[in-house]
Amino acid sequence: MRDDVDDPQLLAHLIPNVRHSELELQTPTGWSRFNPSLWRDGGGYRAIVRSSNYELFEPGYAIYDDDSITRTRNYSVWLRDDFSVVRVEVIKDETVTPPALPGRSLGFEDCRLFRWNGEWFATASMRDRNSSAVAQVGVMRLVGNTFRDLRLLSDSRTKRDEKNWMPISTSAGIHLVYGCGPTVVLRFDPLSGECEEVARRNAPAVADSLHGGSQGVEIDGSYLLVVHEAIQTDGGLWWYPHRFVRLDARFNMTGISRRFYFQRPGVEFCAGLVRRGSELIASYGVQDRSAWLASLPLRSAINLLEPVENGVIKWRNGRVDLFDPALPTPTVAMG
Repeated sequence: MRDDVDDPQLLAHLIPNVRHSELELQTPTGWSRFNPSLWRDGGGYRAIVRSSNYELFEPGYAIYDDDSITRTRNYSVWLRDDFSVVRVEVIKDETVTPPALPGRSLGFEDCRLFRWNGEWFATASMRDRNSSAVAQVGVMRLVGNTFRDLRLLSDSRTKRDEKNWMPISTSAGIHLVYGCGPTVVLRFDPLSGECEEVARRNAPAVADSLHGGSQGVEIDGSYLLVVHEAIQTDGGLWWYPHRFVRLDARFNMTGISRRFYFQRPGVEFCAGLVRRGSELIASYGVQDRSAWLASLPLRSAINLLEPVENGVIKWRNGRVDLFDPALPTPTVAMG
């Protein structure tokens, strides 16, 4: 008999004292605010918040544009420690190489903000830097409120859409989690622009369907991240359950949590994770329309992790491993 140990739950059912706060800022009529990426900045926070001119329905979406073009702009948002907004500014794009091309999807999508060696950076996905509109991952410097020095990290000639690589800022450099199963980690050199694979580790079978996700947060010499799955229901709707994942200093997966939704089943997307003392703050979007912050005890998140040894989940209390290949699995999409 199948155990329901890994059926997705609301995060509040797993961590009752989680607190959700909406991140509100003014955007033009028809434009959203979603998928915020948060990073600690002195006594407060800095965030990049995405805004786009479309709206999701269940199923389907509408683009509010005379030319049916999906457009994305990004806002730089400064927050106090209590999450109240200090100021908001549109981020200008001064990247020139390669130049942006006309197309059906314009702008830097789903940025991940991070700081390394005293400088601000962001990763993003974009379709307007190649003639085939293949999604590519790039990294830019964020200088003031301006994106500069774009370096494309994936090759459009593969015809493979690349999105949601997860940055980890370490003393050894800028690392990017390319995939969870197997766990593949790259290192990016901002001086040369080169990106090389530095780790490829075995992971549980369930990790094959996991995608980024937040940045990595250093916890006692290891890294904690939030990842997601994209699952299509029988009714054609898309649901994005999340998990916490822990990697050790050599990027071996050592822990994985059960699945959860921040607020409800549907399109939720976590693009940020920071530590505030004994708390974690996860930044996420809901239905590509609204931006939220979830505050929860760090210890509670750690306690959700099931141990992973040699690529195998060691379920506690003798619970059933639901990822036996003989069991049916949901339809999973990339992204």
